[in-house]
Amino acid sequence: MGLRILIVGARGLVGQGALKVALNAQPSIERVGLLLRQEVTGLNPENEAPENTKTGQLRPAVQTWVIPAFTPEALLALDLSGFDACWYGAGTLPMGQSSAKYRAVTVDVTVNVAKAFAAANPGARFLYVSGLGANAASPLMPMRVKGEAEEALQSLNLQVCSLRPGVVQPVQGVRSMHPLRDVLYRAVGPVMNLASPFLKGQFTTTELLGRAMLKLSQPERPLPLVLENRQINDLGKI
Repeated sequence: MGLRILIVGARGLVGQGALKVALNAQPSIERVGLLLRQEVTGLNPENEAPENTKTGQLRPAVQTWVIPAFTPEALLALDLSGFDACWYGAGTLPMGQSSAKYRAVTVDVTVNVAKAFAAANPGARFLYVSGLGANAASPLMPMRVKGEAEEALQSLNLQVCSLRPGVVQPVQGVRSMHPLRDVLYRAVGPVMNLASPFLKGQFTTTELLGRAMLKLSQPERPLPLVLENRQINDLGKI
């Protein structure tokens, strides 16, 4: 029997990459759940062909939940049971946000989802996409808050691994749903292509990150507390 994976944040670059990996991982993955705050045209894989045209394999079954806010009440009202792992790539950029607002999204919302997931799937794996340099003692606000989220997750009834990518390059057709961000990624794409082979500790791709999470979801694989950027690349290439 294949894995059953819940993906949170499938609208973002990391989530889109994770979803592409999951949809092409049959028979490793047999079921994919998507937890979204809003429906997105063209994202829902239920509208895609059920067969992978490259391999001829059937895609995993997909179920989608759309709720406007990830509050404890809304999350606990969902039936999130039956999953082996959660791939959590949701979040927001810190630019222009106060520490309190960034913490509310990065820590509070993440913990809300993790608690609901743990209640429905005690002991399952929770793969949290954090960030390079995350540390609750960091003098830099974004890294400090990411570190606080990592520490908060460790107290739950879950097997938690925090993945710390640096610069995540979109590949396999992944594009930002924010127009300005999409233009920026396209503009710097050639530079990222040139720099990434020499900066393996700082650069990764959406595909490598997704493939690393797929491998970390295997129940027989020991789960580290933290996976740094270079380790993500190494694991994703195996």
